[in-house]
Amino acid sequence: MFRLLRYFSIASLIAFIAVTVLLGVFYRNTAIQALIEQEESKNAAVTQTIANSVRSELAAHLAATAGLAPAELRTHPSTATLRRTIAAQRAGLPIAKIKIYNAAGITIFSTDESQIGEAKGANAGFQTALRGGVVSELTHRDSFSSFDGVQEDQDVLSTYLPVLMAAPEAHSSAVFELYSIVTPLLHRIDATERTIVTGAAAILLILYLMLFLIVRRADAIIRRQHEERLQAAATLRQQELALAAARERERLARELHDTVGQVLGYVSLQAQAAGALAERGQASDAHRLLLRLGAVVQQAQTDVREQIHVLQQGPTQSLDMQVALAGCIAQFRRRSNLHVEVRNAEVLQTSRLDHNAEVQLLGIVQEALTNVQKHARAQHAWVSFKLDGAYILVTVTDDGAGFAPDYLAEQPGRHFGLKMMCDRATEIGSVLKVRSTPGGGTRVEVRVPQETDMDRRIPYESAAGRRSRPDARRAAQPAAGARHRRGWDRQRRP
Repeated sequence: MFRLLRYFSIASLIAFIAVTVLLGVFYRNTAIQALIEQEESKNAAVTQTIANSVRSELAAHLAATAGLAPAELRTHPSTATLRRTIAAQRAGLPIAKIKIYNAAGITIFSTDESQIGEAKGANAGFQTALRGGVVSELTHRDSFSSFDGVQEDQDVLSTYLPVLMAAPEAHSSAVFELYSIVTPLLHRIDATERTIVTGAAAILLILYLMLFLIVRRADAIIRRQHEERLQAAATLRQQELALAAARERERLARELHDTVGQVLGYVSLQAQAAGALAERGQASDAHRLLLRLGAVVQQAQTDVREQIHVLQQGPTQSLDMQVALAGCIAQFRRRSNLHVEVRNAEVLQTSRLDHNAEVQLLGIVQEALTNVQKHARAQHAWVSFKLDGAYILVTVTDDGAGFAPDYLAEQPGRHFGLKMMCDRATEIGSVLKVRSTPGGGTRVEVRVPQETDMDRRIPYESAAGRRSRPDARRAAQPAAGARHRRGWDRQRRP
């Protein structure tokens, strides 16, 4: 069973952590980018202000210090003059440090004197500014030297900005690098980030708890439905076992009816005939009849033993349908004086009947012939087979006395043989039809579908030759059973 609550909890926890972390990262990156842009714009304005104020001093310094060594740069008089001027201009501005580079990347001025003379020509920020661009870099410094002295553990934003002098000479271009301390701003960003992340986490937690309650309820419903399905499956299994047992009892009843019941009926008739012969003094005829009766009883005993053996060994495949039918007809001829003719039995060789259909069809033919022997007072009987599209039409006809159409309806509950034939026909997806008229004989007809998929079979109904779907057939079975009982069975009018 799918564990909804467990998977929801795991997935929600992962999503909760991922959303919280991503939200914090997104806010921090956005805030830092905004901070850099803001400080960069401020540094650009400060640079422009300072450059305008010291432009003449800077131009003179650039010209005077071209090609000097680092030590000479630090002690050059113009360096001191530029320092005083920049210090005066820097007062009150949020600038922690200023560095100036000439076009060759040499540091010609720095508020940190030890950095004057350093070569930064290969620095990417310097190269960008030299080409007219503005670039900034945010770094964390464990120790930082500024106008106000050495400061520890500071976040510093450095910005490279180009400055173009009035004169067109190459040495009249310079690059400013301004440093500003943004530690307080980053602290505010961190505080805001914590607030946002905490608020988002609280909102997500509330949402998670609400969804958790809903999912827990759904999980309980799913578990209950799963248990109900298991119980229903167990109940269905019990019902299937009960149905299988009922079918087995019905099958045994059919077997007893087809063997013991038929033989006992035959014995009863022959015993009555032998008694009548004995009363009329025809002892020899009665003796021959009793000998024949003994042979039939002995054969019945053998058949019963074979059936008991089959039941003990389990189901097996029967003989070929045509061979089994020939044996059945031969046995019937031996124990009766009725002439039976089989027509078109070769149809069975090319049929597509499954084993169960063959067994049920053979049982219908046997029962029909038994009814002819017992009740029809006929001289001849015919068993015919005919291919009819996807069906095989099987008929058992006699030239006996027949009966009125309403005869069976007047004697409900006494036609067990007819019910057995109807059940056999229904089991193989067919419907039994019985037609009879007084003095005109009787015709039993069953139209057997050859397909093995019972769900796709279209049964043949007796009413006006209509066809219907399996569900319609099942709904019509009670009515069909009533029509069957208008046929004939064991009892006939005298």
